[in-house]
Amino acid sequence: LPGFIPSPYPSGRLAAVPPDAAVGVIGTRLSGIDTALALHGRGHRGAIHLVSRDGLLPSVRAPRSPRPLSPGFVKGVRVAYARGGQDL
Repeated sequence: LPGFIPSPYPSGRLAAVPPDAAVGVIGTRLSGIDTALALHGRGHRGAIHLVSRDGLLPSVRAPRSPRPLSPGFVKGVRVAYARGGQDL
């Protein structure tokens, strides 16, 4: 198909999209959002349509504050890794 880009990664592929073109993005999850944001970041002026079977957007999660890992957790990971990683 002319103008079909099977994957938006790396986002440099989107440079081939004319800035005034109407764009259809299949999927409304993270890759679809990444594509729309990448086009917008490149100054895209045309319409961007995201479509999917369920029409759902990715869930928004609150930013997490970093928590240090407990020494017991770190020790458990090291032990599991030393045993070949089967328990990870």
